[in-house]
Amino acid sequence: MDTKTLKISLAQRILSIADINILKQIDKILRKENIIGFDAFGKPITEENFLKEMEEINKEIDNQLE
Repeated sequence: MDTKTLKISLAQRILSIADINILKQIDKILRKENIIGFDAFGKPITEENFLKEMEEINKEIDNQLE
C-alpha cells in the first residue's frame, strides 16, 4: 500500500469512529508525534515536549518574580 492510499484509508476509518475515547487516543498519538522543529543538534522537537518545556520555563520565571 502506498502512502496516499494509506492516508485515505486511515482518514476514512477515523471519520467513521464514534467513540470519543478512541478519538482522544488517536489525537494524543498524533500530538506526541507532531514534530514542530529541531534543536541546535538536529534532534526533533515535538509539540508535546515544546509545550512542556515552555511551561517549566514559565514556572521558573514566576518563581523568580515572587
